[in-house]
Amino acid sequence: MFWLLLLQNVFSNKTSLEDLYLIPPYINGKGISSVVNLMGENSILSHGSDQHIKLAYMSPNSAGALVYRNQLGIDKFLIEIKLNISDLKYKGQENHGILIFFTKSDNVEIGDFYGIKGDCDFAVALDIKEGLDVNIKVFVNNKMQKSVNYRFFEEDDVKIRIKQGDKLEVEADDTYDNVVVYDSDKYFINKMSFLGISASNGENTEASFALRSVEFSNIKIVPKYFERGEREGNNKLTMVVFIISIGGIIYYLYNQRNIKRV
Repeated sequence: MFWLLLLQNVFSNKTSLEDLYLIPPYINGKGISSVVNLMGENSILSHGSDQHIKLAYMSPNSAGALVYRNQLGIDKFLIEIKLNISDLKYKGQENHGILIFFTKSDNVEIGDFYGIKGDCDFAVALDIKEGLDVNIKVFVNNKMQKSVNYRFFEEDDVKIRIKQGDKLEVEADDTYDNVVVYDSDKYFINKMSFLGISASNGENTEASFALRSVEFSNIKIVPKYFERGEREGNNKLTMVVFIISIGGIIYYLYNQRNIKRV
């Protein structure tokens, strides 16, 4: 019974959200790699005192991103991301702003597509036009499928909802309006995808982006097991406990078999 409980405890970790990775140049702007933790699966908390991660890049041609190290692990889910932007001093540039993206790997590099480079299986972009006016764009395999004009209000948060069930939907919701940006049953996000969020400024743009919270429902997180030499080593302990647990179960069943023979 002890080994069975231990085994259950090991696998129960699959349902909890784990750490996020920050990719260069990192949110603190100091070039120091750090990890961001989730608080109660609802709010993101940095290692500092701030309760929110500020994707704030006030200088032109700057960018940054964060990526979950875990895969989604389920086909039906609701992801709600709360964010806002400050009033822009200059007109925005295409392919710059905020990007919520899903990829096959958590190894994401900085680039010129909303702060990242590489292919996105599915992505929702807030492409800044001018001031607080944005285009909310939906990309499938890096090809734009839909674009909707939307206006932020100063200091007001906007919720971007990505829902997947019998169809895939994207909504933008604030205290004044709820806009369906995308609605289709032709494409679905793969459950083995990784979720990331990035932000960037163009050459003549100085914007401040604030990521308030990331909320999940109906999600079972599947841990990623890293190869030797990769940045995480926690899986080694998990595998040791797992092997010991399996050995204990085999030993228990072997003893039960011997008892029955007697």
